[in-house]
Amino acid sequence: MLFSNLDALLKRNFIILFGAPLTGRVTAVLPFMPFTAGEQAVVVRKYMLKLANTVRQPIDTGSKKFAGNTHVKYVNDGQIALHIGKRYYIPEIGARSLDTAVDTQIKYKLARAIQTVPELVKDESNSQALERYDIRVATIMEDVEDIEVKRMGSTNLQKPVGNDTIDKKADEKKDRSMSSMTPSDLH
Repeated sequence: MLFSNLDALLKRNFIILFGAPLTGRVTAVLPFMPFTAGEQAVVVRKYMLKLANTVRQPIDTGSKKFAGNTHVKYVNDGQIALHIGKRYYIPEIGARSLDTAVDTQIKYKLARAIQTVPELVKDESNSQALERYDIRVATIMEDVEDIEVKRMGSTNLQKPVGNDTIDKKADEKKDRSMSSMTPSDLH
């Protein structure tokens, strides 16, 4: 009831501002309500999981996807999501501010960490163990926290969908280099 009354009121004002022809093409007017801290964390976690899925997929040098075959482990993902929401949420921008924050606080830091691996990137790396990176909120100095990305070595986790083999030994080295990789390679 409240929504339909609000919608009708907003449409009347819309007619005054933009005219009836434009207003007639509008199906509904949805007011934007700022996210609560919990809602912010849910949105951040959605973007975190999307990133983890993206880098878990196989490397494909033919399509210039150099970041892949990687396992991202979020250490206390709820704490990470709340931290990012608290520091980077801009109510006027909404969810886009949180998407950008996941890019700047996790994706770009992950890209830099992956770039430090000195081996050459090649498609054959997909048959080797996934490289694991832990992501957590870390105290960098008294009362100051930041997102930390740390390379943990290889993991014995199952390969991404489409590959039915189990990874080889956890300490098996991968032959890849991220020296030419940019954060856009993580898309």
